[in-house]
Amino acid sequence: MIDVDIVFPVLFLAALAAVARATLGSWLAPGAFFPLFWTGLFVLSVGANDFYPLWAPALWWIDFSLLLFYLGGLAGKVWMRAAPEQPGGFRSFQLPQLERVVIFCSVVGILYTFFRERYAPDLMDSPPSWYQIFLGMLYAAPLFGGVLFADQTSRRAKAISLFSLVPALFYALASLGRSQLVLGIFFWAASYWGTKIYRCTGRVRLLNPQMAMLALVFLVFAYVVGAILGRLRDVGHLPFSERFASYGDVLEHAELGRDLENFRGSVFGHPYAFSYYLNRTIDFPPTPRLGAYLFAGPLDLLGIRERTPFESFALDMGVQSNVYTLFRPPIEDFGLIGSFVSFLFAGLIAGFAYSSISGGDIRWLPILTMFYPHVMVVGGLFFAYNSFTLAHCLLAAYLVLAVGRGRETRSSSQLFSNSTGPLAATRSVNRLPLPSSRASRCEPQS
Repeated sequence: MIDVDIVFPVLFLAALAAVARATLGSWLAPGAFFPLFWTGLFVLSVGANDFYPLWAPALWWIDFSLLLFYLGGLAGKVWMRAAPEQPGGFRSFQLPQLERVVIFCSVVGILYTFFRERYAPDLMDSPPSWYQIFLGMLYAAPLFGGVLFADQTSRRAKAISLFSLVPALFYALASLGRSQLVLGIFFWAASYWGTKIYRCTGRVRLLNPQMAMLALVFLVFAYVVGAILGRLRDVGHLPFSERFASYGDVLEHAELGRDLENFRGSVFGHPYAFSYYLNRTIDFPPTPRLGAYLFAGPLDLLGIRERTPFESFALDMGVQSNVYTLFRPPIEDFGLIGSFVSFLFAGLIAGFAYSSISGGDIRWLPILTMFYPHVMVVGGLFFAYNSFTLAHCLLAAYLVLAVGRGRETRSSSQLFSNSTGPLAATRSVNRLPLPSSRASRCEPQS
């Protein structure tokens, strides 16, 4: 029997998601996407309440945090007025050498996995900081790949775009980490969505039968692959070549049913994990660390403060976890009340970025590519890992250069047309980023 105290916060969050969709205009607007995603997690958790009991105050805490995030996103939309729609229903833009960038980052990412053992023989070892630059390129590959898939329709471009996911898959198999593969997919999806938002001036469908089927397939895929990778960890800390050679024998003697049972907490246990944390934190509030958790990566890199890991707790019988969802770090850094302010501020930034991209400024795309994976990972990414931060910075640098080059080209074309007559004007127009039949089709929002 489901407790009524649990049902009310679930219904409130679902209503908040619907209101956010109606006022922000799209499910991909950060203020709507965030509560929609957590509504789904709430529903999954209610169904598994017998295994992972929920605490109503923790659910209301999440609801209020997301309400403030939505209000921040709404303020960002008001702050940044959307530009009028362009003729043709979509925008086209020039992205020089994008296919080569995707191939380069993908190849570097694969090489990172091959040569990582040279600098960090054990899986628990950390390679030197300079070598992590190549890991940043590994994660930049799907970011560029998602942009390419949304921008081009040729088979060659689509194939290169999907190739950008190979380094993350290979790295996951080599390092026996579920998150590496999932993050590659999330990064790719984030840049794809962000680019579609730009091209279609915000009119992008998210909820449709195809997306529902894709989400179901991904959930099953992540559930099974996660269990398999968890089983492969039984090989221990063997060298790279010996690990691969032993995978077949490990899987042959594996009990998939038991492995899936051990992995279920990663799908159904997130609200329970935060309930566990908040129930203890309210009685003993933490001393604010003022960004030590949110900015753990840069602070550790600069030698200002060492990274502090979260303690583990028993998520399930024989299963330990240190993931308390992305609602914990703001509490640890800014206190119980300060965490609410941080969600309001984050919503303002994300909402402004979304409105700016919808209005025609693609340079804000890295904000959205940070936001979507941050939410979908559940535990949050923040700035805890320098390789992720570097990947977004590489995308930002490319877009700034591409936009600057496009403006320079347009300025030169206009000058040329004004000084050499009608024939030159005709040539210059052909160089402008005009809508084309190759552009991906924009569909009505849902």
